[in-house]
Amino acid sequence: MISGTVAYLADADGGFRMIDLSSPGEPVDLGYNLTPGQALGVAVDGGLAFVASETGGLRVLDVSSVSPPKVLARFRTTGDARSATADGRFAYVADAYAGLLILDISAPENPAPIGTFDLPNSGCSAVTVDGDTAYLTNTGI
Repeated sequence: MISGTVAYLADADGGFRMIDLSSPGEPVDLGYNLTPGQALGVAVDGGLAFVASETGGLRVLDVSSVSPPKVLARFRTTGDARSATADGRFAYVADAYAGLLILDISAPENPAPIGTFDLPNSGCSAVTVDGDTAYLTNTGI
């Protein structure tokens, strides 16, 4: 995901990375956070990054300054966190065979689960949200 001149990357075994692209021919590594599982998806909402880190669950990082990201919260999911998105009030995690997990992020240091949606016999590998509708995929699990 790119916001302004900064790319926010889920880099699998490399964790979460922030790259300055203001000079495209000379990208600059702004910082990283090694995640306990593979970083598979990232969403940025305001100054927060939500990183789906497979067996490591969801990480909430402060990316508001141009310095290494700071871990605000770690949330263990019951599945393998594959993808995440956020809309300011809620974070949505595609949690593989555990389905969709919805977290209240009004206090980002303490994400609180408020709902789940199960996809029987399949699982959830990606999520995006538009308004009041969540779109899920179940391929590749």
